[in-house]
Amino acid sequence: MELIKKLVGCIFATATILVLSSNFVLAEDTLAATSVKEIDSYELFWPMVAGKTMKDSIFPLKLFKENFQALFVFKSAPKSEYHLVLATKRFLELEKLISDKENLLSSKTLDKALKQLSVFRKNLKLSENSKTITSNRRAEIKNKLENLKVFLPQLAIKGESGLVDRINDAKSLVDQSLKDLN
Repeated sequence: MELIKKLVGCIFATATILVLSSNFVLAEDTLAATSVKEIDSYELFWPMVAGKTMKDSIFPLKLFKENFQALFVFKSAPKSEYHLVLATKRFLELEKLISDKENLLSSKTLDKALKQLSVFRKNLKLSENSKTITSNRRAEIKNKLENLKVFLPQLAIKGESGLVDRINDAKSLVDQSLKDLN
């Protein structure tokens, strides 16, 4: 009987500690979310990260791989989503290059991101016109666009003044795409 009382007491104490500690963690997360305005691109676009950028010697191999993969995406709806993923990768690379103060490479990367966004929009219009886009794919694309809509203004704040207008152009393309999908 004494052993059962001790066991019940330990279980109760453990449960109490777990409940209290989880409340503290939730309070910390809530406080952190309200006090920090900077958006973490890793959390926003997980599992996507910048990876290799234009300053890395093997970056052309990365582009070759992406272009090769694009050859095997045939329909306009999947192709549009693929190019949106590529544009997002370029924006993540842009963020890394901006933080590394690589101004010339940042500009070139932004050019590539804008080009991918344009190809995305072209394929999106084709899939909308042919009505081949599924509701699931539409939801995925909207989610990716919403994440870019949140991320791009922060990127504009971090970037050089020469990049800001072009990042805002990208945001306009994202806004137009979201409007087209609704």
